[in-house]
Amino acid sequence: MPKGTVESLLEPQNREKLAAILKYHVVAGRVATLEPADDDIVDIRIISGLNHGKVTVNPDNTFAVVLTLEAVPGTASNLVVPLPPSAIDSDEVEQLGAAFRRQLGPPGQRYWALLLGGDGAGYRYTQADWLCLAALLSSLARRHDIRWLLVSSRRTGRRAEALLKGHADAACVAHACWYRDRDEYRPEAWLGAAERVFVTEDSMTMLSEAACALRPVHSLRPATAAPAQRYEQALQRFAGQRWLCRHTIAELADRGITSGIGDGLYGPSLDVTRAQMAKFLVVALEGTKKLAPHRVVSILDY
Repeated sequence: MPKGTVESLLEPQNREKLAAILKYHVVAGRVATLEPADDDIVDIRIISGLNHGKVTVNPDNTFAVVLTLEAVPGTASNLVVPLPPSAIDSDEVEQLGAAFRRQLGPPGQRYWALLLGGDGAGYRYTQADWLCLAALLSSLARRHDIRWLLVSSRRTGRRAEALLKGHADAACVAHACWYRDRDEYRPEAWLGAAERVFVTEDSMTMLSEAACALRPVHSLRPATAAPAQRYEQALQRFAGQRWLCRHTIAELADRGITSGIGDGLYGPSLDVTRAQMAKFLVVALEGTKKLAPHRVVSILDY
């Protein structure tokens, strides 16, 4: 291939071209992801092509290549890729997403998706984290006039599912796929129906699926997050390349207004300080888009 071809294909704007080439020329071999064993090596075989819809493999015309998120010294045929490989088909995302939106509700309704993982990969979720996330779902739905598509997974667990079911405003949830209820989940349809996707940061698989669906991706992490160094470096690189935007759950729920009553819990009936009340008013007025230009000043409590 001409010099620079591979580098060009790895650019975000050429993702569909790269996918088309791989679908035509690649037979999957051993596949692993960064979770839970922190192994990001993907082994594939390159073949000569298709013959009347059937795979044709010529042993004299094959070679192995190892795809990694970071260069592995001493590894033969090592190709560094920007994202973990995903089976997400961008064409199906648009087609199935449009069909799913028609099933969900009236035209014009906007949807965001939340993909839930759970304890693992150095992340641990407490009851406070799940309650904070439930409050976040409700507040974002009201603020942005959207409804949620929720998807849980094996690691989410019954307790977390029950907390979200019991504390998130049911009116803000358009559809939910609960792992414990064995609901059917088709990634292309759910991701395609959503304008943007929120994903708990413990799941590299769900993060890469959301990014490959060409949707804005927001990763969410709990208060206790200690991923392995390579995992953290991969997330930092994804954020630096604008594949995703990273947040803590508490950061989005709090928005810098109140700090809670300890352990991430909130007391809605408690008094607030004058500084907090002033910020409530500023945020509320900004939300109406009617606030005149103003200068930010410090407010002190006495």
